[in-house]
Amino acid sequence: MIAAVMAVSAIAQSGPVERLVQFLNAADRRGITFSATAGAYRLTAKLSYAWPDQQMAAFSMPEGKVDFYQQGHRVLLANHASKAYYEYETGAKMSPPPPEASFASDLYPGFLWSFRKIENLKTAKPDGKSTIQGVECDWIKMTEQSMEGPSSARFAIGPDGMLMRAEIQQPQNPLMTFEFTEYTWPYFDISAWVYQPPVGYVLGNAPKVHYPPTTGAKLNLKSWKGADFAGLNKGGLAILVTAEGGNPDNLIVKDAPALAATLKGLGVALVEVHLDGPAPKRKWTAVADPSGAIEGELDIPVTPYLFYVGRDGAVISGWAGYAPDQKEKLLKSARDAFAGE
Repeated sequence: MIAAVMAVSAIAQSGPVERLVQFLNAADRRGITFSATAGAYRLTAKLSYAWPDQQMAAFSMPEGKVDFYQQGHRVLLANHASKAYYEYETGAKMSPPPPEASFASDLYPGFLWSFRKIENLKTAKPDGKSTIQGVECDWIKMTEQSMEGPSSARFAIGPDGMLMRAEIQQPQNPLMTFEFTEYTWPYFDISAWVYQPPVGYVLGNAPKVHYPPTTGAKLNLKSWKGADFAGLNKGGLAILVTAEGGNPDNLIVKDAPALAATLKGLGVALVEVHLDGPAPKRKWTAVADPSGAIEGELDIPVTPYLFYVGRDGAVISGWAGYAPDQKEKLLKSARDAFAGE
């Protein structure tokens, strides 16, 4: 009992960033009740999770209710209005709901998982105080520059480290707000859940199992459209696959100039394959994939995804996803991949 009181006292005496990180890491199993808005749109949700890759969430939205489940690399979404379910494979530890979840996919508080690491909050700055739900909170603010423009986020943190409110403004999007009203034990028995769709529901998609090329697999670069991939591969090739908008794709694009410079010193070309829409303007080669042929051959589960390819067209290694603290690891991976080329 004394130890518990001392622990709470220590958290209360820490700064807001430290309090938040300590609170999120204090338990690997939780239930969270929250509401979220984007402009005039509003939803409510109850989320239960067991870190690092199990979660169950019930979303109530104007268009109906959806339930979202993740168990390891398996994801299932049940839409109660249409009585349809959707299955996916995921490479993420705590995956957001898929697009079929409508606004629940966009208004999912994935930042909670990022904030378990204090280095992901190193750019946070104090931004005043206010009372929320009767609790005096410290606000912190984070800003980021992306290809689309500046984005900002504010987070209100209570004296015990609980995240009480979040306000996120992204370029060309309405303000998103999150109100967290309860942190408790999980609302559902996650460990007892059996991976199966609700009885009587129909499959709304064709479940896809991703099999990206592994080390040693040869890519058919000569058949790829948009650029002379085979011609670019004189000393090796780094193929960066991105999708439109949002992190972590924007994060790796931001660090890509340093990657391109490192690769150039190794005699290796960087080529970006952009899956959504036309090819973006870059200082390195960037192409679109309108036919989906490249995406079909690479068959990646997430973006961004980076393939290091040798002069013989064989995959040396790969890199899935990206986080704010991984720039130096990314550059080291490039040097290690082509050290023997």
